[in-house]
Amino acid sequence: MNVRGVSWAMGLLWLPLVAQACDLAPVVIAAGTAKVGDVVVNFGEADDSVHPSAWQGPLRISKSGAPACSVDSEVSIAEQPVMYGNGVLYVSTYSGSDDRVYALDTQTCGILWRSNGFSAKPVFKRDRLVMDGKVMLIDPACRPLDSHHE
Repeated sequence: MNVRGVSWAMGLLWLPLVAQACDLAPVVIAAGTAKVGDVVVNFGEADDSVHPSAWQGPLRISKSGAPACSVDSEVSIAEQPVMYGNGVLYVSTYSGSDDRVYALDTQTCGILWRSNGFSAKPVFKRDRLVMDGKVMLIDPACRPLDSHHE
């Protein structure tokens, strides 16, 4: 087999991994509320009514018109980026100079994972979250692979 054939064959080996990666989508917050599919998230009062950049909480999530549940009050002062994939809501928060990201189960409002504190904006990629250069992998079901809780 020539080099081109080997390269093509190697590409096919990676195809199932790429096809199974979590597809996180950015969440647009308008008037303190976001809707993604059948999930509605209320982020609470905004810091500025004209150009909001943070929301005080408490976060309330409803799914398929069911009654809303409340997220733990530790998840407050939410800011962008907020991402959603397969029932998991990733919420960026801050308090002073301490930034954190939380992975929330939209069915139960439970915290699936919380990051350690960091000081730069998080960056979401197809299958990972980068915070201050540290990488947390995200599985194909959009669940965090790092089970570490601080």
